[in-house]
Amino acid sequence: MLLFDENLAARLVSDLADLYPGCVHVGDRGLAGGSDRAIWRHAGDHGLVIVSKDEDFQRLSVLHGAPRK
Repeated sequence: MLLFDENLAARLVSDLADLYPGCVHVGDRGLAGGSDRAIWRHAGDHGLVIVSKDEDFQRLSVLHGAPRK
């Protein structure tokens, strides 16, 4: 499942529901305005793949490896 970061439109969840059922937006999970680390942990804890335009997540993956799936 995909977790769309807040820098992406929430409508992507419904627009891509046929291709990616179960995808969510950070706003749906109460993470809007949350730290990148909180989003990272949430993704790892729930088996989600982060989709973002934010380079910070790429840096986190270099430092800590990918969140567990």
